[in-house]
Amino acid sequence: MKTVTFTITDGNHMSYRDIEVLLAKMNGVERALIDVNDGDLKVEFNEDAIETVKIKQEIERRGFHIDIKE
Repeated sequence: MKTVTFTITDGNHMSYRDIEVLLAKMNGVERALIDVNDGDLKVEFNEDAIETVKIKQEIERRGFHIDIKE
């Protein structure tokens, strides 16, 4: 299991729940939680089933801009 933190820099706070639901439906994603105060998104996933870049692409397809937090 791997955990990656993303920072959502653009988007509507009301849509954060939609992102959590989207990620929960993705094969390999175990958990996704967003801190609405700072826009941090923590995603726990099986890196054998899905790559970090695929998660980022799916979120950006929904109109959000995100960065991987290092």
